[in-house]
Amino acid sequence: LVGLFTEQKQHTGAVALLLRLVKYTTDKGQRLSCLHQIAVLCEEHGEGREALEALRKASEVDPMHLPTIKALAKLYERQKDTASMRIHLDRAAARFRPMLRERPRDVDALQALQQIFVWKGQGASARITASVLTALGGTVSSELRAEIEKLGGAGDASKINLRAEGIDDLLY
Repeated sequence: LVGLFTEQKQHTGAVALLLRLVKYTTDKGQRLSCLHQIAVLCEEHGEGREALEALRKASEVDPMHLPTIKALAKLYERQKDTASMRIHLDRAAARFRPMLRERPRDVDALQALQQIFVWKGQGASARITASVLTALGGTVSSELRAEIEKLGGAGDASKINLRAEGIDDLLY
């Protein structure tokens, strides 16, 4: 039905239906999908505040869902709200750090933190995280490496001193 409303350019009906689905479904994945669709529809129709609210609700459903973290950061960026984007990404990074304190070799948490550093434009931090990931046997995709290279930063990740004190402060 949402597709039908969208095809007929009935934005209000599509959003109302999606909101109803969010309200009555218990499946986290479906709720996130609906909230993301609402955000896209609202932004397409010039309703930035409603798009922001939908993504904030998605963040409440799963605060560690990387696609939601990215979507909210990019929305702030499109709205030229750099301060809110930085606060959002700082909070997102802070949610992953306790996981790393408990399990310092958690490759998934390191990869998430690295991605957040890239979104924040922190090339040096992303480069250090890439070095730690590689040392732990994890991988860094070629696309992510290219993004890190564009950001600049601390030089060749393979030459970073993994015993440096700053690494603990950055990651844990």
